[in-house]
Amino acid sequence: MGQDDFQREKALYMHVHLNEIADAAVEADTMAALKKEYNLIGAIS
Repeated sequence: MGQDDFQREKALYMHVHLNEIADAAVEADTMAALKKEYNLIGAIS
């Protein structure tokens, strides 16, 4: 495996990893927003 192959593999891995982190962050934001909304509804009713 040459140096170029290694760099390409590394870049691909980082790209996938960053996408997973971004997805997790969006999921966490969504959950936090839903929870906040749910708490507001609970407070009103």
